[in-house]
Amino acid sequence: MNVTGETDRIQGYTLGLRVTFEDQEALRAYGPHPAHQAFVSSLDGWIDNVIVSDYPIPCK
Repeated sequence: MNVTGETDRIQGYTLGLRVTFEDQEALRAYGPHPAHQAFVSSLDGWIDNVIVSDYPIPCK
């Protein structure tokens, strides 16, 4: 788990998740995947708001 010092900009959020994908194809397959959709459905009533941000991480 990575913890950052950016607590001054969390805007009330208490949890952050980072998912890393092998490539763009894997990212595109993730959202509509039945297991992911079941997980999203299981969160109904547990969370108030979600922010999703996709960004590339350059390979070294």
